[in-house]
Amino acid sequence: MKSEFGGSFRELLITIHPANLPGEVRGKSSNENWAARRAYEDLVQRRGMNPGHMTITSCDADARFHRSYFSCLASKFATDPNRYRRFWQAPIFYYNNIWRVPAPLRILNGLGGLIHLSKLTRRRVVFPQSTYSLSLRMANEVGYWDPDVVSEDWHMFLKWFYVLKGEVQVEPIYLPVGNDAALADSYAGTLVNHYLQVKRWAWGAEDIVYAWRAANRQLDIPFRRRFLRFWYVFENHVMWSNQWFVLNMGGTTALLVSTFFGARILPEWFQIGSRLILTPCLIPEARPATTGAPLRSAQIQRTPLAARPSRHELLLLGAASLDAQLRLALGQALVYRVTEKAVPPTDGGAEFLAAPN
Repeated sequence: MKSEFGGSFRELLITIHPANLPGEVRGKSSNENWAARRAYEDLVQRRGMNPGHMTITSCDADARFHRSYFSCLASKFATDPNRYRRFWQAPIFYYNNIWRVPAPLRILNGLGGLIHLSKLTRRRVVFPQSTYSLSLRMANEVGYWDPDVVSEDWHMFLKWFYVLKGEVQVEPIYLPVGNDAALADSYAGTLVNHYLQVKRWAWGAEDIVYAWRAANRQLDIPFRRRFLRFWYVFENHVMWSNQWFVLNMGGTTALLVSTFFGARILPEWFQIGSRLILTPCLIPEARPATTGAPLRSAQIQRTPLAARPSRHELLLLGAASLDAQLRLALGQALVYRVTEKAVPPTDGGAEFLAAPN
């Protein structure tokens, strides 16, 4: 990396994180904690640079930033009087290799980016995710990332939110960041790879207890602010593991249970009413497919009939998150797996990132 990209930066610092350090869990959080501390020692303590003039950006190896991202970040950082209590977050789209993943996963990855964009508009409660920026001074003030957790972004935000008395907020940067979707060298391998990635994301359910305990400790923060952040974490993970069962089996389960006990306790209109409620939901579900089209490349591939997406994509998400949460409830540890992202020839999946405006 240094030989290839060293000339593109004023300086490229490389840190080597030793394995099996006491109290650490293998993963992104412990890696960031190590790297950020080494950077602070080198740039601030050894060279005397001002940490109040510096930002630090967390990202994955496959992230592709919009060409104006860091210019926008510099402007926001320089003009925000609360710059030392801010995260800056751009919407993440899994479009880098969107036309190379199986069709069912294209739907999930396409929806994922638009859902992330929509969450950034929830100005009252926004959490940073995966790729975000912040002040190096704030990172040092709070004690960096916790090295003993798997889920780094939400856990880190909760920690810093409560240590800094609820003053921390997330400020959107409305420029797209491109990421790779999980991709292996085979169709089946990609599905398995995606499943393992979702299971690791769903392990973030461990933050439900962390959010609850932190909310009950910091009584000097207004109750509404504490409750909304706990509820956001709780609702996100509970709905994630239950949405498929609720949407696809809610009405049928009630009918089967009543029939099993030998009494038809459900009114005649129940199934008809449930269809009338759920069927219109297909309209907003289909809308993102057209809304996200301008952000994807123009390359189109014909989808085989056997690969056409269906509502069983939700089952893939629900099963992976249920798997993670059951293991967590049973006290089983998660083995951190780096998501495989096969690197094919560039397919233009992130052309929109080069746009100047």
